[in-house]
Amino acid sequence: PNAKTGAVVAMDVNTGEILALASKPGFDLNLFAGRMTPEQLNEINNNPLKPYNNRAISSAYPPGSTFKPITALAGLRKGTVTPNEYFYDSGVYYVGRHPFRCWKRTGHGSVNLVDGLKHSCNIVFYEIAMRTGIDDIAVMAREFGLGEKTGIILPGEAQGIVPDTKWKEEAYKKGITRYATWFKGDTANAAIGQGDHLYTPIQLVRMTAAIANGGKVFEPQLVSAIIDNNGQETFRMSPK
Repeated sequence: PNAKTGAVVAMDVNTGEILALASKPGFDLNLFAGRMTPEQLNEINNNPLKPYNNRAISSAYPPGSTFKPITALAGLRKGTVTPNEYFYDSGVYYVGRHPFRCWKRTGHGSVNLVDGLKHSCNIVFYEIAMRTGIDDIAVMAREFGLGEKTGIILPGEAQGIVPDTKWKEEAYKKGITRYATWFKGDTANAAIGQGDHLYTPIQLVRMTAAIANGGKVFEPQLVSAIIDNNGQETFRMSPK
């Protein structure tokens, strides 16, 4: 409640129905239905936190640890990891001479994939990503709808970015990155949702819902039904 900015989205994982969608800061829509004072309008227009921006769908962010299930699924499909395999987390993982650390400085010790997800152990996902490769991880991400618009019937939806070797080559040509080559360190960062990933909150909700329901990626639905003035139903939502 004390946060100055943020977004919340809740989805029915079995239908795609949006149960809640909010962005902070917001503004009172009723102000626009009547006569607004210049002071009221300026307060909204000049707010540096940009209340017009619907952060739930229009702002893309690095997903962090919410991306780790995608790394795990890519490894499982490619066969580079098994659910019962154990990893040792000492707190640090080396890619060449560069250390990549777990969030727990002392490490989690011996953990399997399920424990790695449960404790959000970075080292497990660094290792899976090194074995699997960024391109296979990116394919899995796209299958869950990341890096593309969800199709929700609201204006201003952002697309986001699923980084891979091809993306980096194109980004280099556009001057977005300093190097065209995808490095192993890039893969380590990407494995835990850092680096060049950019996704909207609603994309991450749809991804998580698909994991929860067994693999169905739904289009988010805002309207359950439409009833006309005579009480007749003219529209009923059906899952897409």
